[in-house]
Order: sequence, then structure tokens, then C-alpha cells
Amino acid sequence: MSTIIFIDSEEFERIENKEGESMETFEVIGQNIKNIKIRDKVIPFESDYLQYENVGIKHREENSRKLIGFGDIIRYLNKTNLTLISATEDDIKKHIPVDLHKLMTIEKFDYESLYDKSNPPSNQETYKLIAKILTELDNTIWKPTEISNNHWSNWDSGNL
Repeated sequence: MSTIIFIDSEEFERIENKEGESMETFEVIGQNIKNIKIRDKVIPFESDYLQYENVGIKHREENSRKLIGFGDIIRYLNKTNLTLISATEDDIKKHIPVDLHKLMTIEKFDYESLYDKSNPPSNQETYKLIAKILTELDNTIWKPTEISNNHWSNWDSGNL
């Protein structure tokens, strides 16, 4: 496993709202922030909550000023600038032997909890397909019948 830092702790400290009630200062972005450094790249910050709602991101009810949450900016970029928050080929290659050829990238899949002991990975279509692709070295096998659910909008908390 590898962690990719999108927004470092110093940047979170800089952008965090410091005015208002407790829920308006907890993991929300200040109303005067104009840009955010993501993966060492400074980008304009979209602060209009309507733009977020237009792509399905709702603000927390206790956030009466409709400030943008830390998680919301990543979800918004998932819709508007996916390449900025996606693993790059260099990110991926850091952990793979140089002589190992890439078979495919899977963006959408059906995710089931690995903690559910009644439904182990060996019973799940996603893992069965991956195993078959790896043993046969044939990515045309990837034809899932289960509906993908790994997008953040499918999760009550918004987190995977």
C-alpha cells in the first residue's frame, strides 16, 4: 500500500476556516481562500457551494454558511479534474517491478467489504475476474456483470 498526499498538513492548516461556530471551523475551508495546493500544484479554489451541489455534493446541515468541506474539494475534483487526484503512472510504478508489464487499470468495480466473513473475496465477482485475468494474462476477460459501486457517491459517509 502507498499513500499519496493530496493536501499536506500545512496546507490544511492554511485553508481551514478559523471563524464561526465549531462545526464551521472543523474540516471546512475558509471563505476567503482563493487557491489550494494539491499535490504540490496550486489550483484555483471553487468556493461556490452551488457548483458542488450541481455535481451531487451536498453541504452539511450544521454548516449554515455553506463552506466547502475538506472531503468535498476532493469529491469535486473527482468530477471536474480527475487527473489531478488520480495516481500517475509514476505513482503506480514505484511499487511494481520495472519488467512487469501493465495489463489494465480498473476504475469501476463492485466493492464488497472484506470484513463480511459470509462473503469472502473468493465468492465475489471482482476478485474472481482479477484472478482469471492474472492467470490467463488476458484483460479482455474483464466483463463484470455486477454494477460498480466504488464511487464515493454510493457510500453514506462519502468515504470508502
